[in-house]
Amino acid sequence: IFLVIEALLCSFPVEGGALLNSCGVLKTLIEACASSYFDDGKCDPDRVIVLYLAALARVSLSRPDTLQLPLKLPSGAVFGEEEFISLYTGKFQVAGNGAHGLLYQKLWALLLLSFYPPCQLASCCNTVLRKSKTIFNIFSSVLKNVH
Repeated sequence: IFLVIEALLCSFPVEGGALLNSCGVLKTLIEACASSYFDDGKCDPDRVIVLYLAALARVSLSRPDTLQLPLKLPSGAVFGEEEFISLYTGKFQVAGNGAHGLLYQKLWALLLLSFYPPCQLASCCNTVLRKSKTIFNIFSSVLKNVH
């Protein structure tokens, strides 16, 4: 099913994100990512979370206001911009594994770069500024791997 989501978002970035949002798919992806972040024991494996994060990155890059953060979970935990960005930085090395690893890392680096000022989501701007050292290491890693 992820291939369909990826094809939709590549062919129709803005409309595809809006469609996935209206059908509740984005919320499901965010909930799965939150489950992984909080490591609740019921989460999908890292390789699946990487795919979800890639789709969410595509949506956020084409239309930043589409993502519905923060998300309050049934456990009472809140998955907001801070946790969202931390998940990208925490799973960055995992994203580099596999056939599409460098592509996902480039996509994620572009997403993180889009959160630097000026950006549409002020809370994301503040988070990336606090995590700049880690994020600049990610940028450096991507640039070293680009031929």
